[in-house]
Amino acid sequence: MLSNLIGSAVGKIKDDLACIFWGESYELPQKKAIISLSSEDLAAYTGCYQFKSLVPLPFFPKPTLTVTTESQRIFIQVKGQKPMEIFPESRHQFFLKIIEAQLTFVPDEANIISKVIVDINGKEQVATRVK
Repeated sequence: MLSNLIGSAVGKIKDDLACIFWGESYELPQKKAIISLSSEDLAAYTGCYQFKSLVPLPFFPKPTLTVTTESQRIFIQVKGQKPMEIFPESRHQFFLKIIEAQLTFVPDEANIISKVIVDINGKEQVATRVK
């Protein structure tokens, strides 16, 4: 199977198809339930979060994830890409519908969101809040 979509679930689909073919057990995907959060709750996540640089050279900027809200909806955007809506499944966990990805916002001791863990197909990256 080939895919040109970052974050696609091709590997998972391939593995599940192999399990079906060989009569092995596999997990069926579960539909995620979207919960409702207040405007104040959503506003707590807004800001800029910076990932560690993938290339440790001073002239390569660190990737930044921007979180914004609009009309009771919450969006993420990486520079150069279009905003993508994320959906809350619990107070601090969100998911995307367009790719297999989950975001977990982590509060500090003062209960202020200090970082976000982005999980795309089982690969986690941590971004620290900078604004």
